[in-house]
Order: sequence, then structure tokens, then C-alpha cells
Amino acid sequence: MGYPMAENIRRRMHANSTLFVYDISQAACQSFTSELGHLGTIIVTKSPKEAAENAKVVISIVPDASDVRKVYLDNQYGVIAAKADSQRLLLECSTIDSQSAVEVGQRIRSANRGIYIDTPVSVRNDLAEIHLSMLRSRGRGSGCQSWHSFVPYWTHRSQRT
Repeated sequence: MGYPMAENIRRRMHANSTLFVYDISQAACQSFTSELGHLGTIIVTKSPKEAAENAKVVISIVPDASDVRKVYLDNQYGVIAAKADSQRLLLECSTIDSQSAVEVGQRIRSANRGIYIDTPVSVRNDLAEIHLSMLRSRGRGSGCQSWHSFVPYWTHRSQRT
């Protein structure tokens, strides 16, 4: 699901904006840049750390909680290894258990790496377009931030047929 999400983001970004992407599959990154590079600059990074250091908003979606921990908490290549930025918005869209989300959020907050929001998605795949809806998180005091606090940063318009 990450490829279609990144595609939707690149298609909706201003052509002068740069999209930094990371995936463990170099083939997926090459395919993505060759397919969508005409829409604007796409830079493939070597790690989640590098992607985070170049972005004010990070959106991640991976298969499971162990992958989320690698993306965010790896001391060498993860977001936690990036330069501190208390204003970096981290939207973690994987569907994982709440204990893992709380743990990652607390560690990211303690390390001052950004505002972590657990935002699992639901997918509606019809009419040859993928619609993503971010679900609201309640995690006050847990390291996760409330979704309502960040509505101005991310707006989702649902299209119904």
C-alpha cells in the first residue's frame, strides 16, 4: 500500500516540491522515480534517517510493528538517529498494536525527533483510485498526539460515489 500512497502524494504536491522516499526495495524506488519523476523531483534516500532529516512531514507505512520499530528506533538508520526537530510531523500509518505505537511515540518524543502521530489508515480501492482515510489516535500522555491537533497540516477529502 505504500507505493500507491506515495504516488498520490507526489501527484498532489507542487511540481517545485521535492519528495524524499525510502523503501528497502531498490527496485520499487527505481520504478517509482521512473514512473513519477516527470511530476517533480523525487530523491531516493538511503535510510529513514536521511528522509526525516530532509522533511518537515514524514509519512510511513510498513507491514508490522517490528518494521515500525526499525523505521523509527534503529539507532543508526532510523528516524531517532536524525537531527533533532521538535516540529517535524511524523505520521505513522501502519496498522500495529497500541503498545508498540505508544512505545515508539514515547521514545521519539523523548529524543525530540518530532511529533509522532499514530494514524492507521483504512483503504477504499474502487474506481481505479485508492482513497486513504487516516483514523484518529487518542494517546495523550503516551507520546502519541491527538489527531485533532493537526487537522490543519493534513486534510483528507473523502470522495463518495
